[in-house]
Amino acid sequence: MSEQCVRARRAAHAGRARAESLIAGEHPLRTPGPGLEFVGIREYALGDDFRRIDWRVSARVGLGLEKLFVREYSAEKRARLAYLVDLTGSMRFKGKFERLAYALALHARISEALRDEVALITLSDRVQAYGFSSPMAAVEHVLKRLCSGGVYGSLDLRDASIYIAGYQWGLPVAVYTDYANSIEGFARIYSLSRAAGGSVRFYVFTAPGEKGFQGGGWGLPLLEEETSALSLAHLDEFSVMVQRHILLLRSRLPPRFLVEVPVMDGTLELRRLITSYMELRRKA
Repeated sequence: MSEQCVRARRAAHAGRARAESLIAGEHPLRTPGPGLEFVGIREYALGDDFRRIDWRVSARVGLGLEKLFVREYSAEKRARLAYLVDLTGSMRFKGKFERLAYALALHARISEALRDEVALITLSDRVQAYGFSSPMAAVEHVLKRLCSGGVYGSLDLRDASIYIAGYQWGLPVAVYTDYANSIEGFARIYSLSRAAGGSVRFYVFTAPGEKGFQGGGWGLPLLEEETSALSLAHLDEFSVMVQRHILLLRSRLPPRFLVEVPVMDGTLELRRLITSYMELRRKA
């Protein structure tokens, strides 16, 4: 098993474990039935899950164990979504594929608990689309791709847009990618999804060195189309070009549709990863 495979599977395991802890009680998502939207507080009744007890509210009342209160959440309906996963060569840069595996497994495990179905689309040197399956089955397929052939190719998001249009109208789409795609690619998927009455979230993985000054120069990951080899160019003009690209993209897409996931220890915005995903699946 390659080092890349080990790192990807370790990251996916961490993402799944984090989702399991949320499902088990660290977050409002408790069981396959209840959802994440808080409704209110009510008095504990026989048979309620002890993990839903709000100890702070119960203690504030001052009656000790004589009266307990539980938190209530609205139920979530089952959903059908599409995962578009970018496995092109740029996702190798500074561990972006590890954060991708983490976020994908986190989302998939939450959807698994809510009994969702997921259609998987992968982008590398070609676009491949698969039918609906369980969310974690989609994650396993991506991990097998990472372990067998890794991340390679240089196709653009616009190459996958026709597959997005091919699914049923209104299907929510979660896109796992980076900034090494054309603005047209982002815009086309966004427009197609919105025109169909659905929604989309772009989870954009960013690495240190590709967006700004990192001490010793400005950096930009360059991808050789024939070999998929990566190099880092420390050139001011490239940095300016990247910054313009990012700023223009942000001007084309509303902020809530673009979720940056930095590839740095301790900076993964877990709350936004969860809330944006739950907002997306509610569009189903």
